[in-house]
Amino acid sequence: HFQISLPEKGPDPDTAALEAEIAQMSVTWDDAFRSELSTGDVPSEAVSKALLFRGAFTAGYRETFTPQEAILDVAELAELDADKNIRMRAYRLDSDDETVLRAKIYSRNGSIPLSDCVPILENMGLFVQFETGYSVRPEASPVADAPDTYWIHAVSMHTREGQAIDLKTVGERFEQAFVDVWRGRAENDGFNALVLS
Repeated sequence: HFQISLPEKGPDPDTAALEAEIAQMSVTWDDAFRSELSTGDVPSEAVSKALLFRGAFTAGYRETFTPQEAILDVAELAELDADKNIRMRAYRLDSDDETVLRAKIYSRNGSIPLSDCVPILENMGLFVQFETGYSVRPEASPVADAPDTYWIHAVSMHTREGQAIDLKTVGERFEQAFVDVWRGRAENDGFNALVLS
């Protein structure tokens, strides 16, 4: 408890606003994650699974991504199973221009070697700027055969020739093409650049 005396002619602070600001500062990332689950646009059937990921994210992940973004990631992780052990979600930040493409790759079979991933993306006409992997360890299994640790790889890319990408038009096609090549259902060659055209 602190008491601070102010000069008689000093500013008159808004105590309610100060208290609200202090209360907001004391909210942890995990608190905000739980709050987002209860107040956000999350289907009720997905909330119980998502709660298993409370405390599952590393400090590096929490410093980089918001709880709202984590909700999107949990929804993707929940879709993984033994047959569909990898997924991708393409996205773009508001600050990105139209030549930038970001993606998150979700894996339940361990981390993905960058040396395996980059050639697939390069054959789609992309230049990989950087990739960061984050382990995710839920406190209990969201599905019966779940691994102890999931992986999320965040990848930042831009088009090699500087052309704009209409993400709304090609996003899903790009996601599926990557998964198909990764799982051996499609060839990994230069023709895959057509995916983003």
